[in-house]
Amino acid sequence: MTTITTTTTTTILLLLLLLYYYDNYFYLFYYKLLQLLLLLLLLLLLLLLLHYYYYYYYYYCY
Repeated sequence: MTTITTTTTTTILLLLLLLYYYDNYFYLFYYKLLQLLLLLLLLLLLLLLLHYYYYYYYYYCY
């Protein structure tokens, strides 16, 4: 499970680097595309955090 979080964080960092480098060249199309990808990755991270929270809660409180 920790590998999933590390891969998601590395992909977010790579997408931010792509957004930084290709901001001047392909501004109109790739900016919208990367915004959608970052939004999807943030939703995935929120789901993983909720999963870890509930797993911790049920594992240690019951």
